[in-house]
Amino acid sequence: IEKVFNLLKYRQMKQEVVVKQLEKSGHRDEQQGRYKFEIDVGMLEIYNDNVHDLLVPTKKGQKKEILEIRRNKQGKVEVSGLYKEKVNSVKDVLALLKKGNQNRATASTDMNEHSSRSHMVLIVDVKSGIEGEEPSEGTLFLVDLAGSERVKKSGVEGANLKEAAQINQSLSAL
Repeated sequence: IEKVFNLLKYRQMKQEVVVKQLEKSGHRDEQQGRYKFEIDVGMLEIYNDNVHDLLVPTKKGQKKEILEIRRNKQGKVEVSGLYKEKVNSVKDVLALLKKGNQNRATASTDMNEHSSRSHMVLIVDVKSGIEGEEPSEGTLFLVDLAGSERVKKSGVEGANLKEAAQINQSLSAL
């Protein structure tokens, strides 16, 4: 994420230099736009074959809304109903990660006191370009996979046993 911000800010700085040089030489075209970028971040978890938004808090005992992953008309992968927030710095992204991780499914096992029971996907949408021109767009998916645990060693039973089996099965699928 830091690299993405650094590259975009570097490109923005280079464009500013070009605009200033054109202004000094008197050759600046009034249409010469400035370089701009916009970053939106969403965060989801895949838990027991369901997709949940991690940036939308749920009250204790309240079920998390199940979202669907689809391809849009352009063939881009989208999660309908996923909340995304504009970010301006790495600090903003880290704050969202902290918020989302608080909503993530965890459990205690014999192998790990705070074992993540879900896969987390951070979705980073980047839009950039010169003002007045069609922007370039891209999406970066950063994935934190739930750890695979040997069921016998983890000491889980009942619903947690089913959950462990789901984790291992979805790891294979991913």
